[in-house]
Amino acid sequence: MHRDIVDQVNTSLETDFIITTSLEGNIKFWKKNYIGIEFVKQLKAHQGKISGMSISKSGLYLCTCSYKDETIKIFDIFNFDMIHFIKLNFVPYYCEFISKTKNPKGRRERRNTQNCKNSSTSNHFN
Repeated sequence: MHRDIVDQVNTSLETDFIITTSLEGNIKFWKKNYIGIEFVKQLKAHQGKISGMSISKSGLYLCTCSYKDETIKIFDIFNFDMIHFIKLNFVPYYCEFISKTKNPKGRRERRNTQNCKNSSTSNHFN
């Protein structure tokens, strides 16, 4: 159902969602059923290719970044809403939720691999 090439697929075992991205910057949410999957929602997340996608440890949040529009966006998976938007002053190629082993909260990290500089934020998500 994507109009362009699907380049990323991620799953959340906690919420039973499959999330796909395509080269045109769209995110699609699919619900895993007992038999097969069902399309649920499509969002135009970025102006072009989504360079990074990550799901939080709890499975409730989705983080995406794009080198085309130089942004990071955080989505609430259950409500299919963007809850945070961060305009960057560098080109992001990857994003990831990180947490300590016993810490249920995840911290979002953004990296600039082009200049080999690391930058992190201190926002916490369950």
